[in-house]
Amino acid sequence: MASQDIKCEQLWEGDSLQMAYGSSKALSATRHFSVKGADLEEDALVALHDYLKKEKLDSYLKMGLSTLQVQERLAPDLWRIDAIYKGASIDSSGSDDEPKETTSYAMSTTTMHITHSRKTVRSYAVDGKAPDYKGAMCVRNGEAQGTDINFSTVNFTITHYFKKTNWSTALRNKILNNGNKMNKEPFRGFDAGEVLYLTATIEPVTEGGTDYLKVDYQFAYSPNDDDVELSGWQGKNIKKEGWNFMWVQDKTDPDDGIPVPESVHIEQVYKTLDFTSLGLKAKE
Repeated sequence: MASQDIKCEQLWEGDSLQMAYGSSKALSATRHFSVKGADLEEDALVALHDYLKKEKLDSYLKMGLSTLQVQERLAPDLWRIDAIYKGASIDSSGSDDEPKETTSYAMSTTTMHITHSRKTVRSYAVDGKAPDYKGAMCVRNGEAQGTDINFSTVNFTITHYFKKTNWSTALRNKILNNGNKMNKEPFRGFDAGEVLYLTATIEPVTEGGTDYLKVDYQFAYSPNDDDVELSGWQGKNIKKEGWNFMWVQDKTDPDDGIPVPESVHIEQVYKTLDFTSLGLKAKE
């Protein structure tokens, strides 16, 4: 049956509205309609969809039409159908604004192999005085074998929504082509050198009837250290940025063959980047 032969009417028996606690913002709503003249359920749904679009009823209280759901077949060609509207599942400060950005943090523990301690707490010998290895650990045949230790890592995700009018190919390429860069400037409360931009995912989403590009940025945090503790090097004020690499060069004492730290080197292994070029603000 042609859709023009089908009649749709709103049933004025009250809309069902869902609100977030403590907010004046609607999350979802249900409006009730009757559809007469359709023998098939599919025809009834298509006719109601076209009717809502034509009458500009496909949005309600700034919510977009989400689902049409048949509730009851009242007669062979008469249907009761609910139109379900849904708003943004995230906070937004206004209809003209992008949905609110969110940040989540995750802390985990992993292992790292080290060859030198922060300091030697004490040493014992069967006879006489134990040799001083200057923080080198598990020394065998003149080499520091070291050990594995636990250390914590912090990763965080920033989820940001872009309206299509604020999106460009240049921004997309900037996001996708600059993984594994550390922050050149202070970023979100972290000092320069402490944050490593890892990767990102980009996907289209619809919130409250508006289309957005949702970007999940993945970062890792490692604190700067302005006074690295290394046994035998107290007071040297060794400075290391969070994502720079530190290594120790040993030398062998000619008298007793014991390896001792001779020099410490701080290496930059990642390029730097101003993270605001990724479409993010420097401050939360």
